[in-house]
Order: sequence, then C-alpha cells, then structure tokens
Amino acid sequence: MPSPLSEVLAKYNARLLDDYPVLPVFPGDELEESEVAPEEGEVERDYELPLDRWGAIPSREGGGHLPTRYIDGTIVARTVGALTDPQGRQRPMLLAVIGAAALELDSSVLTRREMDFEVETLLAMITKGLKDSDLHQMTLGLEDLGLRFLQLPARTLSTDFELARAHTFDGAREEMLQAERRLMLAGLDQPTLVDGVLEDRLGDLDSWDVPIVGVVKRLLRIRHHLHQAGINLVYTLRPGERTPAIVLQTKPKPYMFKPVVSWFLRLSGEGHIAPSWGVVRVAIPQEYFEGTLGKSFEAINEISGWLYTLRCRDRSYARMPVSLEPIVRVEEHLQALRPSLDAAVGHFAAAAELR
Repeated sequence: MPSPLSEVLAKYNARLLDDYPVLPVFPGDELEESEVAPEEGEVERDYELPLDRWGAIPSREGGGHLPTRYIDGTIVARTVGALTDPQGRQRPMLLAVIGAAALELDSSVLTRREMDFEVETLLAMITKGLKDSDLHQMTLGLEDLGLRFLQLPARTLSTDFELARAHTFDGAREEMLQAERRLMLAGLDQPTLVDGVLEDRLGDLDSWDVPIVGVVKRLLRIRHHLHQAGINLVYTLRPGERTPAIVLQTKPKPYMFKPVVSWFLRLSGEGHIAPSWGVVRVAIPQEYFEGTLGKSFEAINEISGWLYTLRCRDRSYARMPVSLEPIVRVEEHLQALRPSLDAAVGHFAAAAELR
C-alpha cells in the first residue's frame, strides 16, 4: 500500500535525480567591474590612511578584546528529486544536513558547552502553487522520517530549473546561517569569531556594537573593495601583515545598509602559493570599532596578530593557508555530530517510492 508521502508526490510526477554540481555562470552573466554588488554599497577606502600612503601594516600580539569563542556552520546538500507543479514548472527537492557549533578557548583548550550546537536534516523545496492539503501531508510524511519540511517562497516565476535549484540551496543555507546567529546571540557578551561574511550573521540586530569578528576565506569582490594599488598590495603582503582598513556599506537585509570596518590579512605565504592564496578578509562592525574600541587602529593590529597566531599549520589540510585552527576544530566537531546524508536520502527515496 502506498505511503501518504508517496501518494502526494505521485500527484506531482515526482522522480529521483542523480545530483550534480551547480552549473557555472553563463558568459555575459558576470558582474561588470564597474557594477556594485547587490549585497554591498559604497566603499570608503581612505578610512585609515589616504590612498597615496597605503602600505603593508604589521600586526602585533596583545589586547583584551580578542575572540575567544569560535562559530562555524555546516551544510551538506543533495538534489534528490524533482516534481512538476500545476504550472508545469520543474521544482527541485533538496535534502540537506545543516548545523552550527561554537567552541570556546580557555587558556589553550577548546571546549563546547552542552547547548552550543545544532544539527538537523531537512527537505527544502519551493512550494508556491502546491495545494495546502498536499503540503500538510508531505510535512507529516517527512516528520515520520525525522526530516523537517522547509517550504520556500518563489523568488522568481522563471521556469529555469538551475535558478530554482540555486534558490532552493540558498534557502537551506539561510537555515544554517540562522543556526549560527542563534549561537552568536547566546554569547554576545563574549568576543566571538564567525567563519564567513559578517553581515550574514549579524542580520537585523538593533545594535551592531557587538564584539563579533568575521573572517572570509575567499577574496570575492576584491575589485569592488579595493583600488588597483590596494589589490597589488594584497598580493605582496608578507605573513602577519595587513592592508589599511576600509569601510564597506553592507546590506544585511533589503533597504538597510550597515557599515563594517574591513581589511585584508595574510595568514600564510610559505611555499609556491599563488599571490591571491593565503589571504583572508577580516571585518568588524563599524559601530563596535568606533564605540567600544574607540576607533583604535592599534586594536585592529592586535586582532590581526591574534588571528595570525591562530592560523592553521596542518599541511595535510587543503585550506590550511586561509584557515584558523579553532575553526578547523569546529568543522571536525560538526562532522562528528551531523547525521548521515546518504542514510537520509535512502530513507526518503524508499518512503517516497520514487524511481
């Protein structure tokens, strides 16, 4: 006898899919150099130094405002199937294991408090146009499998399956970010480092005068952030050196811009690595920098020195040149905590009776 889950999916001609990587951006779809990224506004490049005085700035150890709490998230996802909505559009079904964890540094030991992690498995799908009764039936069927049904709104009416797949993944990733935010909010009194874009984690907090540091591993949008001489400086930094600080007007939510103070720091320069590798972008809220830290650029030097001290030195780790040791430990923690995505896919396919 068909299960309730298989019955409702059969109504929409659901079928299994073999997952595959997201397709590359099509030629002509890239942002032009003169365009402003949708998530960022203006850049104040002469915030710390006039542009004609830019040069490498050495970091230094010390300070009492350094991050001792480290937060990272995880998402492992697979497009497991597709169904056809009443308008004939193909809707991807994405299974994902998401989570987040925080570790605290006490002397030289990283520890986790009992409540400082979240992990769950969910099925994400754009549900516009599907009957409420069918969605309710799917919710119950997925709950029986230990899966949460993440119902996403349609961001576009496009029939482009790849666009829908990207939006579905974005919806699942936002759930991971929410888990990170909850951990961050639970310890706002403690200097904290988050692995990723700062504004994604701070969101719509009323006050950004909070001791949160964001570290971004990839130099995305560097052409927007820096002038040409600044980019050249990034590529010639020595380990432990940073660029002068700039101010980015970030966009954590529609119609709202929040400024962050940001700079580029080289963690690693050993071996024959590319000039763009081994550098991270660090950010702190401008409200915190100018309020609590009194606009002390020496504090930036101390934060940079602390991050350089924490750099990963495990050469077997693929992202060693741009990684921090506490974040690597959080990643390992999450790998041990998260349930098996393969098992979830098997259970879902069997219960849904998809072919």
